[in-house]
Amino acid sequence: MSRDRFIKTGATDLTPTVTNNVLWSFVLGEQLEFPVQLGFVIGYSWANALNFEATVVEGDNLGDGSVPTGVAVNAKTHKVIVEKLRAPTQWVASLVPYVFGDTVYFTHPADGAGIYRFTDNESLLKTGDGTSYLDPAADTSWEKVTGNEVYLRFPGIPDVGEATPVVLSGITTTGVGAEWAVKPTPTANVYGFFELRVTENMNGSGFPRTWKPLRGLVELLYSPTLAG
Repeated sequence: MSRDRFIKTGATDLTPTVTNNVLWSFVLGEQLEFPVQLGFVIGYSWANALNFEATVVEGDNLGDGSVPTGVAVNAKTHKVIVEKLRAPTQWVASLVPYVFGDTVYFTHPADGAGIYRFTDNESLLKTGDGTSYLDPAADTSWEKVTGNEVYLRFPGIPDVGEATPVVLSGITTTGVGAEWAVKPTPTANVYGFFELRVTENMNGSGFPRTWKPLRGLVELLYSPTLAG
């Protein structure tokens, strides 16, 4: 099984749009999350039986905007938070539901069985008598999702020169780009190497399989608000 390269073999043009695999572009300091669907994860229960790890490693940037061909000396490594979908309960119309983006609800077969996530933070629709909430299958503020989705949460830098570790979802990390030897400029972006690792949780027994389904470059752009 062949895999895409971080840097295309034999490439002479190291501009990212031509030869390389940029997965995400961030302005330095941005803190964002992205949903990712993993085709080989079948069903929500299996997703909960997997361990996820995601990392960005500083590239050996030259400061000229070219894509690095190696890892920086004493490279900084940043943990990316992998948040799995959470199901607090099966849907109960009389209870106020959680509405966080990564919280999902299972619905009864009679209501269109599936897993639903709330997408509209403005309102929750109620039934005609106003005493309970519409089932997600009947409310366009919800969307049906599969159980193979996780969120990648990239930590940002809160202030100029900020390299203080932050705690997100119980994981201590630093903002992507913090303490990198080479920072982006108005004319030159910088890059790091990203990888997502997924391992079966076998509790010390059996033959736990490990996948690395997502690999590529993370691009950082210049930020005037972090230039001071």
